[in-house]
Parts: sequence; C-alpha cells; structure tokens
Amino acid sequence: MRGRCRGIDLKITAVSAGPDGIRGLESGQYQLTSNAWVSIVAGLAQGVPFRVMAMSMGGPVANYDDHITLIVGPNSKAQKPADLKGATIAVTLGTAPETWLRTTMKNAGLDPTRDIRMVNVTVPNIQSSLQSRAVDSGVPIEPYSSQILAQIPGTRVIGRGGGIVDSRVILVALDPWIRHGSDTRRAAWGARALNDALAEVQREDPGRAYGMAHVPLQSPHAAVSKLERVAEQNGFRAVQIGTNVNDADLDDAKADPFWDAAQSLGLLVFVHPHNQTEGLAGISEEEKGESPGREPAASSGPPRGWRAMIRLLTRSTRRVLERGASAILTD
Repeated sequence: MRGRCRGIDLKITAVSAGPDGIRGLESGQYQLTSNAWVSIVAGLAQGVPFRVMAMSMGGPVANYDDHITLIVGPNSKAQKPADLKGATIAVTLGTAPETWLRTTMKNAGLDPTRDIRMVNVTVPNIQSSLQSRAVDSGVPIEPYSSQILAQIPGTRVIGRGGGIVDSRVILVALDPWIRHGSDTRRAAWGARALNDALAEVQREDPGRAYGMAHVPLQSPHAAVSKLERVAEQNGFRAVQIGTNVNDADLDDAKADPFWDAAQSLGLLVFVHPHNQTEGLAGISEEEKGESPGREPAASSGPPRGWRAMIRLLTRSTRRVLERGASAILTD
C-alpha cells in the first residue's frame, strides 16, 4: 500500500502490534512508525535508538463507553438489545464491556444472569466467534468493531455507548517494570515518565480519568518516594505492581515500607500478573498450563491459569493481608 503526504512518497505496511513497529525501526526495516505511546516508552526503556517526531493525543470524550459496541451476526433478527433474550454473547469478562453489557441488558428489561449467556472471549477473537457462528452477538471495542463490520457482511450494531461507563482508570502494563526485575535507575526513570504522562491525562479530564501509578518496587524506598509524589501532587488513588520482586513474594519484609506507605496514603494496590508464573511451586501443572498471558478459550468463567494466579497471590500476600493492607485486585 502506498500513500502520499505533502509530497512525501510513503510505502505503508501493516503490522500486527505496536512492538512490531518498534522492532522494525531497530532493524532498519522501517524508517517511520505510528505507534501507541505504551510501545514507544517501552522501546525507549529498552534502549532502542529512535526519536519521537510528533504526537497525536485524543482529547476528553463525551462518554468513556462510546468505543463499546453491541454487534449481532449476519443471521440475527435482533434490532435492539431487548431482542437478545436467549442469545449467546461474546464479551471479555471482568472488563468495562462486561459491565456495560450487564447494564444495557438491565436497561432493556432483561436479566443478564438468566436471559443471556455470556462467554469469555478476548476482544481480538470476537470477530472469529461471530464468523464461525459460535455466538449470536459480541461486545467488541474500537477499532475491532469497525473491522468486524467491514469484514463480515451482514453484521450490525444494535447498541453503542450511552454514558453507562462515565469514568476510567488508566494503567500501562509494561513488562520490564511489572516484573520489577530491571535495574532500579531505569525502572525509576520509567515509572516517573509514565506517572507524569498519566497525571497529564488526569488533569485534562478531572473527575473522570484516573491514573494508576507505577513504582520501582525492586527498591522499596524509591517506590515509597514515587507513591508519595503521585498521591500528594497528582491525586492518584491506586498503584499497580507485579506478582513478585525478583522472585521474592510480595509479603517479603523488604517490601514493608511500600505496603506501609500505600496503607497510610489510602492507595488501592492493583496486582497485575502479566504472565508471571514464577513461584508457582505447589500449584498443579494443569492450573499452570493456561497462564494469564495466553489466549483463553471461549468459556463462561476464568481460565485455569487465573485460578493458579489467585492461589499464588493469596499465598504470597498472606502476611500483608494479615497486617490489614490496602485492597488487592488481580487482572
């Protein structure tokens, strides 16, 4: 595919994901890439030599669920959400689209626990579920919604947005920092860069956008400094960490300063497994077999790997919980 912009002749190549564009820059395959800032920050943190030439940032939106759509397959006769009684609907469980779907069904006079069947399908796989007719309907987000409508003839949108989800928590799951295994200096730089960017988004849309802090947990005292800064200067209400620190459990005594600071500042602690299966001794191979980073099959519940991760978190944070720590969530 070729394009022309102000006299510049471009050869445009589609890549499957943002990191592929960054790797293309590093190898010399590409000279330019349009990319998400998550991949840009990750690439810079890993030492990839490139420069940011321009930025495009979306402004505040009317409703944070405007990108959520309720799409029916080509053979469906449904014209509105109320027509989906008895339907099988693909949605990623535990996400904003599930919350949106449940509320949409209630508003349509349906009981989401009895009148529809929700199956757990990741957003990129909703298209194939509709194509194979494994489901009657799906709840994707953009740009997947537009892709489905363009590539599956006869699919239709019967519901979109509406202000059901009116705020959002913004987090960035970058592997080098979620694992807390990179060197402290680089991790501290990355955490500050991310926190500053999230604070800017939060300032642009006060009361509706909330940043989730990053900290270099491999240095608990540095992590405390970051926590105090984002809570007192930026008004953050939550912090994201990984499942262990260089293979040490989260209730290791070295992490006590972090937990004490999170507790005193009233911050919610969000634990993001991010495909970490270290420290799973004593948990069955069957449960380990479907780790959190892998593609879950369509089902009505969480993959086996998530159950293993919950067991890991319960074990590795037991002493923290006994001390009355802030709430801990798993993704």
